[in-house]
Amino acid sequence: MTKQPFYLLNPNPWPIILSLNLFNLINSMIFWMKSNNMILLMINLFLLLMSSLKWWMDIKKESMYIGIHSYIIYMNLKMGFIIFIMTEILVFSSLLINFFYNKFLNYDMMWPPKFMKLFNPYEIPLLNTFILFSSSMTITWAHHCLLLKNKKNMKTAIYLTLMLGNYFMILQIYEFISMKFNINDSIYGHSFFLTTGFHGLHVIIGLIFITSFLNKMKYMSPNHHFNFESAAWYWHFVDLVWLFVFTSLYL
Repeated sequence: MTKQPFYLLNPNPWPIILSLNLFNLINSMIFWMKSNNMILLMINLFLLLMSSLKWWMDIKKESMYIGIHSYIIYMNLKMGFIIFIMTEILVFSSLLINFFYNKFLNYDMMWPPKFMKLFNPYEIPLLNTFILFSSSMTITWAHHCLLLKNKKNMKTAIYLTLMLGNYFMILQIYEFISMKFNINDSIYGHSFFLTTGFHGLHVIIGLIFITSFLNKMKYMSPNHHFNFESAAWYWHFVDLVWLFVFTSLYL
């Protein structure tokens, strides 16, 4: 029998469950926009995060514990994750294009409407920008410590990243609660909450992704840490997207 670098996956229910959760999440978002009721959205978001976490745990088990990820599989995973980030870029691009279309080409309305009292962009939004970019530096520090086999400083850097990411979300939630308008108040409210809320969802997913490595560091090495590397890529992507969201929606 010819030896080859691939292997057959064991039956895994999480991909189809994750797909169904994504479908339900989109439907619950539509329901939220029409009724301003977030109960279904929160339930489906929780189910999506839990199914994603379980799938990631299975992939990490294959890589870290069983050790069946060859170099070719590693490269395929790397390419797959790059394609995933590219699709995410397209999603956020469509949201920002929608915002700019209504801002510059929709001549039937004032943008933003007069009755909407917006946050000062140089207060909480600017602070959130510094917080998120600081977390990008700490996750880079964690990756650098891993390459140097300094697990102690790596753990410190991960905790700092989680602290900054959670602080960002606390300020973002406070901003949402304090807003004088909601998602149903004109196209502006819809565009604002949909874009910032979708970015907030990605921050939450990134925080869960990074948290999952706290008890897995002993299994990672400078040559065997794709899961953590992909988490760092994802976090940098979230930071970069926020720069476009901040300059487009707040300034």
